[in-house]
Amino acid sequence: MQNVQKRKHTKVFSNTDQSEMFKATVSQFVDSRITASQNRKSYLTLRQIIDEFKKNGHVASSETIFFTELKDQLEHKHPTIIYKNSNGTRKYLGASFRD
Repeated sequence: MQNVQKRKHTKVFSNTDQSEMFKATVSQFVDSRITASQNRKSYLTLRQIIDEFKKNGHVASSETIFFTELKDQLEHKHPTIIYKNSNGTRKYLGASFRD
């Protein structure tokens, strides 16, 4: 019997429809809640962003997947600086949104 490697992470979305619905929800969140700031020191932590996202009953099953999707959508809409952990772990810390 061959040595089979197990998946490192569980699958977050059971099908592509769920994935597309999640992307649409994040897109609506970006359009309705994220606004650029004139203050160059504006900074939101990941927790603040997720709390605002969940305020309307939305669910983020994975903070990393949520923030990755948020980052991808923001690249096209707002000048954004994304902050990541610098100690080697793949963790997002927050973002600054500027005009």
